[in-house]
Amino acid sequence: MSENKKVLFIINKYSGTGYQSKIEGAIVSQCDQLGLKATLEFTKGRGHATELARQGIVDKEYETIFAVGAMEL
Repeated sequence: MSENKKVLFIINKYSGTGYQSKIEGAIVSQCDQLGLKATLEFTKGRGHATELARQGIVDKEYETIFAVGAMEL
């Protein structure tokens, strides 16, 4: 693959089981293995995830956008 496909992860630190910093490394590591260039954005309040996703779609910057709640690894 000559160019990494760009993907966006929108992460809500306050959902689920609570924030664990190791999730960032796991996402980046797995994306690297798959030839994906990951961007991680953290929500800053109510409605921010929707705003980030909408902007990613409008800008057509990312091939895929993921929404992530906090979870245990």
